[in-house]
Amino acid sequence: MSEQIRKKRLFDLANLVGESPFAQKVFVSGSHTYLAMAAPGTLEAEARWRAWDVDTSVANTTKITFADGNAQFDNVATDLTALDYS
Repeated sequence: MSEQIRKKRLFDLANLVGESPFAQKVFVSGSHTYLAMAAPGTLEAEARWRAWDVDTSVANTTKITFADGNAQFDNVATDLTALDYS
């Protein structure tokens, strides 16, 4: 995937997340974009975040996986890369 397309997809994701009434955290590491959302005022160390990984490492493919394999608000957001995604 070209860098221009990748940036466009990340921009689109940021806009989608940005329209929500939640606190948000976004961290980009190479071809992975980690996102988390929680109720406003939630501390990053509180296990009240929904987290997911957007993986664009395979050409022409975007794979989205959730922390703990579910969309529950039960994760911390201190280090999104340290969570287990499936």
